[in-house]
Amino acid sequence: MSHYHPSLLIEEILLRIFGHLSRSSLAAVAITCCVWSDLASDLLWEDVALRWLLNVLPVELPSQCLDRLRLRRAPTDEDWMRFDRISRRVRRATFEEPMDTTLAMELQRHTNTTKIPILPNIRHLKWDCDYGPSCLFVGPSLHTLHFPHLDARGRKSTGAYPSCLLQIATIAPALTELHISAWDLTEDEINYVAQMLGLLPSLKRISLLLDVTSNSTPVLPVLSKLPELQDLSLYYLTEVPLPWTPSAPNPFPGLRRITLKNPPEEGIIRKYLDNLIPSGKLVAIHIWLGYLSRGWASEVAEILIAAARHSQLQSLRVYASRRSYAPPLSLTLLRPLASCSHLQKLQVWVGGRSKLTDEDIEFLVSHLPQLNRLKLVSGKNRDPLEDDTPVTTLRAIAIVTSWCLQIESITLEVDARASVPYSFLEPHHRIRLVDVRGSPILNSEPVIRFFAALSTMKEFQIVYDDEWDTLQVNLWKEVVEGLRAARA
Repeated sequence: MSHYHPSLLIEEILLRIFGHLSRSSLAAVAITCCVWSDLASDLLWEDVALRWLLNVLPVELPSQCLDRLRLRRAPTDEDWMRFDRISRRVRRATFEEPMDTTLAMELQRHTNTTKIPILPNIRHLKWDCDYGPSCLFVGPSLHTLHFPHLDARGRKSTGAYPSCLLQIATIAPALTELHISAWDLTEDEINYVAQMLGLLPSLKRISLLLDVTSNSTPVLPVLSKLPELQDLSLYYLTEVPLPWTPSAPNPFPGLRRITLKNPPEEGIIRKYLDNLIPSGKLVAIHIWLGYLSRGWASEVAEILIAAARHSQLQSLRVYASRRSYAPPLSLTLLRPLASCSHLQKLQVWVGGRSKLTDEDIEFLVSHLPQLNRLKLVSGKNRDPLEDDTPVTTLRAIAIVTSWCLQIESITLEVDARASVPYSFLEPHHRIRLVDVRGSPILNSEPVIRFFAALSTMKEFQIVYDDEWDTLQVNLWKEVVEGLRAARA
């Protein structure tokens, strides 16, 4: 190595260079010299799937039968030595194919012999299969765990799921991020989930998707006892007893981000925002109402009012999809958000038609100068007898860029048929994307001049999508092509 530049022997520089290489290039670098071999091999095996990891064993071993990984013969000691040299390098792993029982038994036997986990230095584990000894792969360094599909398939008869959760909590007490999707759980199994959460006091981020059942009741009180909890996502919420009131001590003193999705009935989200988090210190609120029913129009408005009480709010996303029951997108609905002066990301998608005017947009953004992403989208009416043309014009986009100097992305429905003077525009130096989905356009030439004067970014993009109107799609394609030609 004496003929190499001395800087190529510095580990930090090599890691920065190797981080830009493909897997095939890393494999070639790993066999170049002894100095580079360890660093390149660490990056090559840093993120793997179980199938690729088993390929380290003799080539005749891994096979797939009925979508299950299995071994054709028991590995020898030499095979396991080769496997261990690679497995200690793994930091991130994703397991998607379920394992055959013989493979699971061999892994268990090897773990019992060596007294160390299969992946001793694993930090991020995603277990995306319905059966298998996931606890064998967990080491004390594990920080993030994903269980995307924990359901009744393939594990009810084994009883492996409840004991597996408790073993993981015992092996990896420093776990900081946990994602669980659990379906068809019995009362005993949901209690195991609660016990696991109680054994992990270092958890900072939790995402729970639980079936809509009263069995989810014991989980919430356990969550309130996690002192480090900062990010909480709850899906398919159910009615649970809320022992806290605004006058009681805050059960989640460190919580800063919350995601609530698909409650089965009205009022539950307001109880979470008002009763569980009365401190008003949330910086991110994401609400997803995918199954609206009659009477939910006022629910969306009250959710926005509750969110506006958090003065430090920086990110707000509200999705209410069904057009029949969602409220119209109007200034009356959005006015409470004017008090959130720290807001940086605002995304509101409601199914009702938009009643926003250019003046309404100006009132809103004049109170939100720190916005860098704005998305205000309504439902499109497919009734040809009813006019569904947006009230806002291209001037609304110019208004946003003039008030919000940090804005990078704008999604609005505008009427681009009205000519807007572009001479007053000051070029914006940060805007990268404008999404004008469903916006009608008549003549593309003035619109091209408008966007050419709007942004100075070479990578500036205009996005338009309307599966119902091919003519409008083609006109917006002319705008995109004309803007690209003007920039060239």
